[in-house]
Amino acid sequence: MSASSTRTRKRQLIIHPLALAAYPILSLAAANIQQIPLSEALRPLMVSMTASLLLVGILRAIIGDWLRAGILASLFLVLFFSYGRAYDAVKNATIDGVLVGRHRYLSLLWLVPMGGLSWLIWRAPSGRLAPVNSFLNAATVVAVVLPLFPHGSTGCAVEQCCLHKPRRIGEPCSALGGSRSTAGYLLHHPRFVRP
Repeated sequence: MSASSTRTRKRQLIIHPLALAAYPILSLAAANIQQIPLSEALRPLMVSMTASLLLVGILRAIIGDWLRAGILASLFLVLFFSYGRAYDAVKNATIDGVLVGRHRYLSLLWLVPMGGLSWLIWRAPSGRLAPVNSFLNAATVVAVVLPLFPHGSTGCAVEQCCLHKPRRIGEPCSALGGSRSTAGYLLHHPRFVRP
């Protein structure tokens, strides 16, 4: 391995594991802006990003390469955060009367791409991983930034209502003329449930 190749790898910025850890929390908070203030997403955001950093650090200690560790961590995060959606999609699926939408089957289906793609990342030449890293950085930054921009019925008036005026969970936001979202209430704070 030449010195220039080593310097190029050291200069690679690896932010996609952090962005992938932040995306589900920020996206959920943005979708539920009518029910919660964005500040309520800080704790789960910090936990998720800290876990992502720990995962990258552990993989770096095992593999000895930041670039591979970052890409493997991103692969794991994508599979981790998408598992629930995949399970919801197939939980009632049957084949010839046999319920196949069960964790024991889906978890095996999740381990196959995890193992196969991990092996490919492990064996790939470093020169081929640099463009993958650049693409992942760009794609995940765009994915994280998009939910933060107000669009449709969730504009500035909603933020003013939800960030500054305590409400009960499910109480309509007056800034929207009393409309109410049916989105889940996964992120909540005790101040929203006061009588």
